[in-house]
Amino acid sequence: TSSAYLGNAPVGGVMLVLLFVVAFTDKNERDLRTSTWPMRFWVWGVTIFGAALIATALYLDFNNVGGNAIGGCQPRYLFPFYFPIFSVMGSTRIRNEIRRSTYNLTVSGLSAAILFISVWTTCLTRYY
Repeated sequence: TSSAYLGNAPVGGVMLVLLFVVAFTDKNERDLRTSTWPMRFWVWGVTIFGAALIATALYLDFNNVGGNAIGGCQPRYLFPFYFPIFSVMGSTRIRNEIRRSTYNLTVSGLSAAILFISVWTTCLTRYY
């Protein structure tokens, strides 16, 4: 939903909500058995430690002493941490009883709609 210098689409929050809903509901029994509390603890710990290392390195490289923001720290540097975090999210109490094909079609359709709205608002309507 970000088009760099063209701006951000107004549906970025919807994509974030969809991402978290899918991370919690797209689980099977095997995923939930391997996602134990010690595993979750280690994944979260390593992720927070890695993000802190990235932020520290970029703070030291791009900022003056005492700066309030971390210059050069873009969200794309944190994307590799998304998969481990989302793989341990979820609960055994949440049951997804929707047929797999219907669920996949719904998620893909919503993602395509968000992409279409993003391109329409940031790229196509800007020049008319």
